[in-house]
Amino acid sequence: MQLDLALLSELQEVMDDEFVELIETYIDDSTLRLAQVKDAVERGDGVGLRQSAHSMKGSSSNIGATSLAEILKLLEAAGMHNNLSEAQGLMDAVCAEHFHVCEALKKLYLGT
Repeated sequence: MQLDLALLSELQEVMDDEFVELIETYIDDSTLRLAQVKDAVERGDGVGLRQSAHSMKGSSSNIGATSLAEILKLLEAAGMHNNLSEAQGLMDAVCAEHFHVCEALKKLYLGT
């Protein structure tokens, strides 16, 4: 798991009191998007996979979850090329990385 702590520190400084809300929103939104990614893979929906992975990739990158964003980039490409067997193979990695990112964010910024 890799978080860009310098980026998160900058965001925290700029956003001040709204930073905790940003972290909470990211956790909620990324959890929803991950469910959409899983659903698209299960349904064999390459377009839906590309769209969901792209959206989750952007928000993960913005929050400094660089490793997660890299895996999502691979998932997005798999969706773009309708390579669902590759996407299936990446699901364990994206789920595990998402879990670790969310747990780290909770521990560092939400006190849980």
